[in-house]
Amino acid sequence: MSSYEMLVDEIVSLMGMKGSYAGIEKLESMRREGDTNATTCLGELYLEGAGVIADTEMGISLLQEASEAGNPHADDTLGRVYLYGSYGVPEDKPRGHAYIEKAANAGIPESIGTCACDYYYGKGVTKDLEKGFEWALRGAKLGDPVSNALCGDAYQTGEGATRNIPLAIQHYREHLKSNSENTDVMCDLAICLADIGGEYGTFPSQDDLTEAFGLLGKAVEMGDVRAHCLLGIMYGDGNGVPQDFELSHHYIELAANNGFEPAQELLGRFRRTMRGKWTL
Repeated sequence: MSSYEMLVDEIVSLMGMKGSYAGIEKLESMRREGDTNATTCLGELYLEGAGVIADTEMGISLLQEASEAGNPHADDTLGRVYLYGSYGVPEDKPRGHAYIEKAANAGIPESIGTCACDYYYGKGVTKDLEKGFEWALRGAKLGDPVSNALCGDAYQTGEGATRNIPLAIQHYREHLKSNSENTDVMCDLAICLADIGGEYGTFPSQDDLTEAFGLLGKAVEMGDVRAHCLLGIMYGDGNGVPQDFELSHHYIELAANNGFEPAQELLGRFRRTMRGKWTL
């Protein structure tokens, strides 16, 4: 845990025990002594209106003060404010990215993940798949879940990196350790494990197929439409499960009815047998 995170925990605890004023007073005192973590924390409280009356102008001013003094956590917060246009601040992606990359260069894992995405998807900066992937590798080594997901995407698609399905699986699994509710990553991991669609030419083990089926089942329970479609494909192909065109049609139809275009296309391939059963 960084010194900044420790301070945040301390202030939250103090405000809980003695009230908001005690926490604000301590931060103001530390700020006067030149503590940039305190200035950053104070700025964020003004943005959120936590313990003080919300004041975006004051919050931004305090964060800029901390940023100019070299605090990377202030850079990270300012970057996100401008990237996403938060707290009524006009969106300015190039300015936001500049703050994020400054924080990333200081080694803040979350900033590294955001910086990686900025380059990989061209947000606030010229799109550069390879540079985005390089940043993601740095973040993944620090355990950043966003970086792990992006590394998985790059290895799965071969965009920004040489396609490598085993490495994609590794990074997706790492992401899910800290973000177990991300159904997009569950679906991508399932595709890699089971080679759904047969694009990769791999030979999944029964353990891999079982894991993929479990991931999709969980994502389906959480309402993910792509997971419905993928589960339907597995049933239609008999991929790790007994082939069942009725279940295949059921799941694909649910995805199609919820606007998932690939499912709508697949649905048109089903035909009724003479006995009224679905087949492909």
